[in-house]
Amino acid sequence: IETIKEYAFWDSDGINELVLPKTLKVIGDAAFTWAYITSLVLPEGLDSIGRDAFRNCNNLKNVQIPSTLTRIGDNAFSSCGNISSIVSRIQTPFAISESVFNSCTSATLYVPAGTMTLYQRTAGWNKFNQIYEGEPKETTYDGLKYIYFEGSNNAIVVGRDDSEMRKITIPSTLPVENVNYNVVSIAKNAFQSIGIDTLIISSG
Repeated sequence: IETIKEYAFWDSDGINELVLPKTLKVIGDAAFTWAYITSLVLPEGLDSIGRDAFRNCNNLKNVQIPSTLTRIGDNAFSSCGNISSIVSRIQTPFAISESVFNSCTSATLYVPAGTMTLYQRTAGWNKFNQIYEGEPKETTYDGLKYIYFEGSNNAIVVGRDDSEMRKITIPSTLPVENVNYNVVSIAKNAFQSIGIDTLIISSG
């Protein structure tokens, strides 16, 4: 399969999981509007996403965009307000309409190392409030959850791993496989509405 045509799965009840083939080149307009998917991995080799392709996918939380993509149509991810993370592997970002991600610019955008400035200067992408460089990886350390970025040596704290922990110590560096990553940020909602007795934020 190389092409999924317009409205192919529009308003199809019950699509909770979506696995796309590596041969896929084009996703047509409104192909998956109103799908119930929670995670979306778009395959390398994909060239084009049509307008409204994933519009109103209200359960969608995570999106991975391949390096081969050259076009994203208007409103492609419009009204997907629960998206929390978008990983873009596009090395040279192209301009997109502000409508593409119009309900999810509070999500965290992860981009290839060395490309942050390009994304910050490119229409559509520059609407994201949080942009981090490097391939994101998850880990836990000393009771906390982290995302660290291969290629940039930075990390962010995203929450607790131990739900009973009431003393939170946020270090200045995160050791992962003999590499020290600089802890540069505490993620949005990381410790929202939880009981904390002691909070220590170490200086770098």
